[in-house]
Amino acid sequence: MVYKPQQIREVMREDLGMKYRKVVEISLHENSFRNLVLRQQWALKFVELAMKKTRIINIDETWLGMEDFRRRKWQQPHTTNSLAKKNWQPRISMLLALDNYGESYIALSQSNTNSGVIALFISDLVRQLNEKSRNWRKQTLVYWDGAKYHQSKATLKLLKELNVPIMISGPHSYDAAPCELWFSLFKSVNINPRRVKTGKR
Repeated sequence: MVYKPQQIREVMREDLGMKYRKVVEISLHENSFRNLVLRQQWALKFVELAMKKTRIINIDETWLGMEDFRRRKWQQPHTTNSLAKKNWQPRISMLLALDNYGESYIALSQSNTNSGVIALFISDLVRQLNEKSRNWRKQTLVYWDGAKYHQSKATLKLLKELNVPIMISGPHSYDAAPCELWFSLFKSVNINPRRVKTGKR
């Protein structure tokens, strides 16, 4: 028996309640048994700290290579839905620290993120936290992903010197990183609507 495409769609949608969605590409080992266990253990510790009302600061990085990240926009009938694309050279690196009480610390640079850039950001973040309270370490945890420059000898040495309470998140824990949601929202619009000139000075 030969089935028509329409019949298949009806069975999949109406009988099975399924949707034909875009496939999401993931790393080959993202959902390996080891990574699933590590994410579970990290999540349990995260919940434990949250229940104690610990201040949890997530740190992450992204880059800005263009000014308009919109992928969809409202379109009037009989008009084009195109956008003029303007790339930034050199691109801008953004570092963000975001806590579970809504406070954020942002730094922008025109250099690739490495251990040196991370050191500058962490040092300035600690300075600002110290200005607010010398005892912030007692009720605060800083966490980020396992990027190489997050775990380099220079970075770990600095964290120890500054006595920063740090934890590495579970592998591929994008959904547990508030910074990722912040970046997604930030990049959903035109970030330079006034057309301010950009460039290296």
